[in-house]
Amino acid sequence: MSLYQILRWWENMTSNKSFLKKYESEIFKKTLKKIQKQKFWIPNEIFEIIHSTFSMWTIEIIILQDNKVFLIKTPKHFKKGLWCLPGGYNRWDEEIFTSCERIANREIGISVKPLKSLGIYKWKEGEHPYGRPLSVFILCKPLRNIKDSFFGKLFDFRKLPKMIPCQEKFLKSLHDKKITTQ
Repeated sequence: MSLYQILRWWENMTSNKSFLKKYESEIFKKTLKKIQKQKFWIPNEIFEIIHSTFSMWTIEIIILQDNKVFLIKTPKHFKKGLWCLPGGYNRWDEEIFTSCERIANREIGISVKPLKSLGIYKWKEGEHPYGRPLSVFILCKPLRNIKDSFFGKLFDFRKLPKMIPCQEKFLKSLHDKKITTQ
């Protein structure tokens, strides 16, 4: 949902029988417009509330090399001890492939070439720590060979570690389809 849609929704909510007083609605609208002017930088405490209220796009990067997939340890806000795909949020002014390049560079320190979208997944209630994002799975080719490192590790599709369940299910379905970066 875009900020414009949020503002329209908010106007509809507050123009009828509002649960907020008029001055609270005005403060909320001014805050959203200020966020928009600051290129959508949002403090974490506000981001978490917005995220739990509205679905947001996430990018899940699938990097394949030698029939193995690159995984990272889950970030601190997820269930500890699980592995996951590198990923992050699509910024409001970014193309999806540009988000892939930024996220791969930031999270695992490598450059990738995004190849294609492999599917989407709407997280179910309780699967994600902030809400129910909509994940876009993007197949990416690393621009150099990847080795196991501090950032993550390559895993054989047949021997995946304990992972975030929805990502594990998606990866197993890809292995059955014999997806490659060739």
